[in-house]
Amino acid sequence: KDAKPTPKQEILEGVESLQIVYGEDTDNDDSANYYVSADAINNWNNVVSLRINLLLRSINNNVAKGSQHLVFNGAPIVTEKNDRYLRRAFTSTVSLRN
Repeated sequence: KDAKPTPKQEILEGVESLQIVYGEDTDNDDSANYYVSADAINNWNNVVSLRINLLLRSINNNVAKGSQHLVFNGAPIVTEKNDRYLRRAFTSTVSLRN
């Protein structure tokens, strides 16, 4: 019998983007030399950390007074002047053990 797909369930409201990049150590000092997407990893054995980038947007669109200037996933973002959603970017880097 075919299994029924599990319905999607939102666990956090207002997430506009979630990006994960991987820190690759190329000189064996246990520190990432650069961060790349999963499809750009040269050797998964060299991955020593993750950088999690989260862009959140307010639920209501009458919060911001004008355009916002943010940095998300290492790139600048400028919102439209009439957008009126408030956004905030969060970044966390996690070291991997073993």
